[in-house]
Amino acid sequence: MSRFILFTIILILSSCNQDKTMDIDMSDEDVVAILQDVHLANSILLKYRIYERDSVSQILRSQIAEIHNISVEGIDYVMEQIQLSPAKYLALEKKTVENLKSMKDSLKLSLVVKAER
Repeated sequence: MSRFILFTIILILSSCNQDKTMDIDMSDEDVVAILQDVHLANSILLKYRIYERDSVSQILRSQIAEIHNISVEGIDYVMEQIQLSPAKYLALEKKTVENLKSMKDSLKLSLVVKAER
């Protein structure tokens, strides 16, 4: 009995650590672009009252889908697939955050230049 329990625990622990392969036909750059827009949309949602967020979220998700030529369900599928591989997800998320910081710095710089004029 104790061998069965030990085997089960080992099996569970080993399956938790395995990265599964992503089943999406999209480049990393395209996935990062979608992740950027999802992050921006989530930031926008925080500006709305709680009872308004669901409606605004649906609108933003539709716009993201349209921008990236993908269905709303396709975005959900991409998000599910990248989470199957934690190492890949972290790499994509890191690149997304780097791009967002770069966008923020660029925006700050353009605001400073306009203020100086």
